[in-house]
Amino acid sequence: MQLGPDGRIYISRCNDITNDSEHLAVINNPGQEGKACNFISKGVSLGGRKNIVGLPNFIASYFRFEDPVIDMPNVFTPNGDSYNPVFKPIAFDHMLDADLTIINRWGQRIFYTRDVETGWDGNNAPAGVYYWLLRYEGKNGKIGTAKGWVQLLR
Repeated sequence: MQLGPDGRIYISRCNDITNDSEHLAVINNPGQEGKACNFISKGVSLGGRKNIVGLPNFIASYFRFEDPVIDMPNVFTPNGDSYNPVFKPIAFDHMLDADLTIINRWGQRIFYTRDVETGWDGNNAPAGVYYWLLRYEGKNGKIGTAKGWVQLLR
């Protein structure tokens, strides 16, 4: 088993159609030129099954938390059509805590939440451009701020 160039262990879930079973396999040399794979999920559940080979014993210090990943949309449409109805992070990984502030074009705070996964529905705001500020604490202990703009369309 080898670490990839980014320090991660890459595995794949394999389906064996000959005996209708699933197993996990390590992807050796994930950085080798010409190799490619699709990313489907960040975690694999073994569902309480037994392992045949197992993973080596890891020392806890081998694991590290990555920097927080934040991906925010730049448009949302709270118009009742169920497409993009709420402004919230698309990606919100490796974070312990965060809060989201929405500011209008006059610099007034019009929305604040500590529940960023619920987000801002924009129901009481007119169409236009708004500014957002996301303050967060990462699992790696880093405290940071991300900011940008979002357009509310009706």
